[in-house]
Amino acid sequence: MLIASPRRLAGRIQRSGGSAPCELLPRRDPPPEGTRREGGSGRSGVGAEPEGRRVASGSGRSQRHGRTGAHNGCYRGGVPTPTVCRICGGPLELMWPAPSAEHASPAFEPSCHRVGEHGDLYRCGSCGTVHQPSLPQGAELQNLYREMADETYLAEERGRRRTARRLLDLLGAHVPSGRLLDVGCGHGLLLDEARSRGYDVEGIELSGAAAQYARERLGLRVLETSLEDPMLDGERYDAIALVDVLEHVDDPLATLERVRSLLAPGGALLIVTPDPSSFVARIAGRRWWCYLPAHYCLIPRGTLRKLLEADGLAIVEDVPFVHSFTLGYWLAGLGERGGWASSMIASLASRLPRKLMLTAALRDEHVLLARARAADVRLQAPARAAGLTTSN
Repeated sequence: MLIASPRRLAGRIQRSGGSAPCELLPRRDPPPEGTRREGGSGRSGVGAEPEGRRVASGSGRSQRHGRTGAHNGCYRGGVPTPTVCRICGGPLELMWPAPSAEHASPAFEPSCHRVGEHGDLYRCGSCGTVHQPSLPQGAELQNLYREMADETYLAEERGRRRTARRLLDLLGAHVPSGRLLDVGCGHGLLLDEARSRGYDVEGIELSGAAAQYARERLGLRVLETSLEDPMLDGERYDAIALVDVLEHVDDPLATLERVRSLLAPGGALLIVTPDPSSFVARIAGRRWWCYLPAHYCLIPRGTLRKLLEADGLAIVEDVPFVHSFTLGYWLAGLGERGGWASSMIASLASRLPRKLMLTAALRDEHVLLARARAADVRLQAPARAAGLTTSN
């Protein structure tokens, strides 16, 4: 368990409360009167959001108490810049500056991996989490996901189902049956595969188009709602899946708290998320495929492990995420990052037979499977977040 000393915890809380001076970026004049300021609670206004309960956004799936960061009057491109990490309260440093981009639903589609379309990226000097604070929040962000319709997603259905089956193999070794909730279930492919194995499946998804496909084409129970919906209060699931979801929420701590509260005793939480501390991420630099306009927080594997363990969960599996896609899809992604060779790679990808499938693990995305212990003992969120000082 990670329990911070009172002095250290008090220091963390003070910093996350926004009372410390801005040290990372030079003070800039605030934007002109009337300019919308992104951040805080997602509403236009001045300063950090007030203390108290807040419905978080990201993909609209989380809820927590208190603040998640402060900007202390520092601006970059007219947007307040954060100075503290929303995971541990550590100092943030500008990692990759980028032009401010207009946020539209197509940029949030799962198939969108275009290079350089993200906003400024900040890295926490303590826990290593990478933040993209320029993203909208609250209802504005949720609406982007609701309007999202990824028309190319199902072109890789065969490989995506194969990938889902491997995840279910991992889960089934620990929880072979029971109620399964897939958070951000998309078109429902993992749910469909799980149902065929005997799980009692449910899904929640903000995208109207994806949820409609899951209900009408696959006959699945999928609700167009977010994780903090009160209708889920009191529900208990034997397994909960967060596959490529955690990086989309603006309050990962609250998301983990919420799913933890929904786990039955002995239940399993399956998380798949990119690792910004991985070798591939460090080598690729700003051209890493996970620096995307839709990614709010990228949490290093080591930090995520500590968060789960401090929340009373026992990690039973920690393995690289293995993808299956057509060879053409792999090459198309490489072509987007291929620099001078992009056109040649794209031409080759377009000529390959659609049936050629490649299964590989880039080792920059991990699968963590954590079990709830029999005794449901959890730490308070501030104590849990404090003490995360590594990014292994």
